Amino acid sequence: ITHDLGVVANIADHIYVMYAGTIAEQGTRSHIFQTPRHPYTQGLLASLPNRARRGKQLYSIPGNVPDPAYRPTGCPFHPRCEYRTDECLAEFPHLYDYGEGHLARCPVVYRSWERRKSDAGPQGLPNDKP
Repeated sequence: ITHDLGVVANIADHIYVMYAGTIAEQGTRSHIFQTPRHPYTQGLLASLPNRARRGKQLYSIPGNVPDPAYRPTGCPFHPRCEYRTDECLAEFPHLYDYGEGHLARCPVVYRSWERRKSDAGPQGLPNDKP
């Protein structure tokens, strides 16, 4: 267990991204770093410094981590998520399957991925942002 994604990228073959004590996303190193599906994973990766962002302010996920004693109903990430819907507030999401062992707990991104996958056809890969 670590918050150091640089270490994770160098030593882990399979990664579990957790938020508020639950698995938000799981997959191979390439799945997580190249095609993150959960908004929390996307935010974590967007906050990493890199040469392309040199001199620019790093991204910060809005809001605060929930108090473990007062977890929100529904998706634990919904208070901080830019994609949240009423569904996210009401129901704890299950893990959606993107294939090859890549799973993420976000119905909004999954539905968008399914639509774009259908629109792209067999050769195209969807963009994962709703």
